Amino acid sequence: MSREPEAKAPSVVVVMGVSGAGKSTIAAMLALRLGWTYEDADWFHPPANVEKMRSGHPLTDDDRWPWLEGIAAWIDATCAAGGHGVIACSALKRAYRDVIVGGRSYVRLVYLKGERDLIARRITLRHGHFMPTSLLDGQFTTLQEPAEEEHPIVVSIDPRPHDIVEAIVAKLGTVMKEGADRGRGSAQPSGREVHQQSAVMKEISLVISDVDGTLVTPDKRLTDATVRTVRRLHERGIDFTVVSSRPPMGLRMLVEPLALKLPMGAFSGGAIVGPNLALIEEHVVPEQVARRSVDLLAAFGADVWVFTTDRWLARDPAGEYVARERQSIQAEPTLVADFGLYFAHASKIVGSTKDFAMLAKCEAALRDALGGRASVARSQPYYLDVTPPDRDKGTFVEGLSKRLAVPLEAIAVLGDMENDLAMFGKAGLSIAMGNASAEVKRQANHVTASNADDGFALAIERYILREPRSERIA
Repeated sequence: MSREPEAKAPSVVVVMGVSGAGKSTIAAMLALRLGWTYEDADWFHPPANVEKMRSGHPLTDDDRWPWLEGIAAWIDATCAAGGHGVIACSALKRAYRDVIVGGRSYVRLVYLKGERDLIARRITLRHGHFMPTSLLDGQFTTLQEPAEEEHPIVVSIDPRPHDIVEAIVAKLGTVMKEGADRGRGSAQPSGREVHQQSAVMKEISLVISDVDGTLVTPDKRLTDATVRTVRRLHERGIDFTVVSSRPPMGLRMLVEPLALKLPMGAFSGGAIVGPNLALIEEHVVPEQVARRSVDLLAAFGADVWVFTTDRWLARDPAGEYVARERQSIQAEPTLVADFGLYFAHASKIVGSTKDFAMLAKCEAALRDALGGRASVARSQPYYLDVTPPDRDKGTFVEGLSKRLAVPLEAIAVLGDMENDLAMFGKAGLSIAMGNASAEVKRQANHVTASNADDGFALAIERYILREPRSERIA
């Protein structure tokens, strides 16, 4: 059993473990729980390392030393400034930990311990992600578990993330209220300020968020942390609104709790509505394109829906995702035998299925068949959307920028799916959710925790409300 150190309460916590143990999720949740800065060790890699990894070449220890020294520099700078932070870092070898922890009495090591088979199962459940057995086995071969003299806090990954975080907090033995107050009040540097000398400071005036997979939880709720964080944006004079693939009626649930006052984007920017859901701007899918889209989706075996600005039309009340959509948009479908009467008014056409691979093939076929006559994108792994041409979340961001006279570089956006990339390319600051795909994360300036772990609130606290705010340079 490891001994508890007699040193003062830590200023920095390093959360370590093999890939798939949940380091980023637990570290992000712990930082939010304590009110401390959150960092991910991956953000400290110098450009040469990033390029090497993108090319598929493994890093050597010679590559890692500058990276580890950058992490150590951030730890020292954070503590020197009187700040507090939590960083997720694999730190599998004792030699690596000697660089970033060493004899620093103000750094505490947390080891997420889990059985190989459990971690393999969890990796497989990540949107079908698969880590080859050799890679996972390699992680455990490299792993040198912390020794007693390193004074680690060892926690099992078996419980729920919330319970793991509470176990860590209890073992840290710090006065949480005081720690949170010190963390919020200090002008502590971020890892990118220490490691990236060319970091560009950004002042954000407007935040635009995706909804499903970003703003709401997997069970379609707004958490208390999200509501509080949006309230803080309002208090700071930072405007906030949403753009979603949902129909206007599906945005109603957000208006009152988030005190929304600005125009909102529905149908991924194909329609713009006010907080009272009155139409400000409307675009539709060309009638023949709508008809062709329905035929193709049906031919691939997807359950097809048609949305107008005020109706959700479905043919099968027992469709695989009807209940989920009902919960999401808090509305009932209008059941029809034939969509023909509504093609001239179609704002969005959706194909839904649990067969993600089939939906990917259908997506390619639709793009090929429709050309540029409609926008085709996945809004969820199980939803394929066809929306009006030349309208997407990026055009919504551009339009609101002009309407409010807010420069694009002063806008921050948050999202999790490929249909969010259009706004990532327009805004000055983009943040991907932890549940996003690897490609979405790659194209974002920052990556936060998942929507199951208050990733939205964490991102706003970390990158928008805290000072200074710096752009991540990949």
